[in-house]
Amino acid sequence: MGILDSILGKGSGRQLQSQEPEKTILSIAVLSKFRISNSYALLQQIIEEQCSQGYRIDEDVTTHIIPVGTSVHDPDYDKARIARLFPDSDPDEIFSRSVEKPFQAADGNFGKYYIIFKNSAR
Repeated sequence: MGILDSILGKGSGRQLQSQEPEKTILSIAVLSKFRISNSYALLQQIIEEQCSQGYRIDEDVTTHIIPVGTSVHDPDYDKARIARLFPDSDPDEIFSRSVEKPFQAADGNFGKYYIIFKNSAR
């Protein structure tokens, strides 16, 4: 069982009811200053937050935990790094259906994560 299967429970279709059109998360990319010591806990927090906002988690969601060092404050680096995760897609199209959010860990690590939606709804 993978990390996301343990967080979500395989086949749970975890989501909350929302009045808005369904939004499905295709991928989560975390860019951090330092290596993340407990990626499970961070992913669990991110997924719970997104579910509480009514987003659906795709059954085949992918996650990427990427320590980027000093590039953590460089939006051009973010775009290039995330584009490499989707080599068959247009980077502008990927970012048009993405949302960026910051995070700060208790151990002093920080960075941001990108929620990449399966469709254009944000």
